[in-house]
Amino acid sequence: MDATQRVFEASKIRLLHMGNEYRGVWAEAIGLGMQPDNVSRSLHGIATSIDEIWHQAGDRSTDLTWYSRRLLLAGAYSSTEVAMLTDQSDGYTESLEFL
Repeated sequence: MDATQRVFEASKIRLLHMGNEYRGVWAEAIGLGMQPDNVSRSLHGIATSIDEIWHQAGDRSTDLTWYSRRLLLAGAYSSTEVAMLTDQSDGYTESLEFL
C-alpha cells in the first residue's frame, strides 16, 4: 500500500469512528468548534490529527511538502467531515467517495 492509500485508509477510519460514535451531536460539536473562543483549539485538534495521519502513513519529509501535504489533507478531511453531517447513505459511502 502506498502512502496515498495509507492516508486515505487512516482518514476513513478516523472519520467513520467519529461519524458512528458522535452522529447525534457531531453537527453541534462542529458548530461549537467554530465559535471564536474555540477556533484555535479546534484548529490545533485538526492539525494534530492530520499530522498523525501523515506520520503513520510514513511521511518523514522536512521540506515544503510537509506543509502542503498537511494543508491539502486538512481541506479534504474537513470538507468530508462537513459532508458527512448530511450523508444518509449506509456507512457514509457517499462521503467516502467524496474523500
